Amino acid sequence: MGSYYALCNSIDLYNDAMLLFKDSRHSRAYALFQLSTEEAGKVILLIDSHVRCQFYKNTKEVKNEANLNQQYKILNDVFFDHSEKMKYIMHYERLRWNRFYRAFNPNHVDVPLVINQNDIARLNKKKNDSLYTSVEDDKFIAPFHRFNHTDVLSIRDRAFQKITHARQGFLRFVEGSSVPKEINIKGLKEVQLDLTQ
Repeated sequence: MGSYYALCNSIDLYNDAMLLFKDSRHSRAYALFQLSTEEAGKVILLIDSHVRCQFYKNTKEVKNEANLNQQYKILNDVFFDHSEKMKYIMHYERLRWNRFYRAFNPNHVDVPLVINQNDIARLNKKKNDSLYTSVEDDKFIAPFHRFNHTDVLSIRDRAFQKITHARQGFLRFVEGSSVPKEINIKGLKEVQLDLTQ
């Protein structure tokens, strides 16, 4: 259920950001687009954790009980960490690209994902800059001073891509399984993300 709620929330954040974007409220739109990517990361994180926990539960070895407890601890620590959520969605995207290239070239060598902590820190700083007034060089800077239409286009496109990947991953995960009534699979398949400018 958690991955479903995170996916729905990421779509809602994206749609709210589009309303702000179309109203030229660029700094707030940037913040919501960034938050929507983090929620999309939670979808992948929760699916991955579920699969690992099921594996540990289904094997009766004593060491797997410790692994299960460790997985719950990792999930708890990572769930609230912005950087870790971004890493999960980036790992998932790399897996998808490697699979795509292998489909065309069986000799394709998977490209490992190298996550640059500076890039993640930069994204988090921009998110904070889009929300809060700050001081630089003895001058106050409001969020609306920092962001324009072009700044928001790149994060909007990134959010669109990450939500699309999270939705595909979620739908593939629940495919063929019985899901609770409150999960609206048909609605998830039909919802459209706006990409207009």
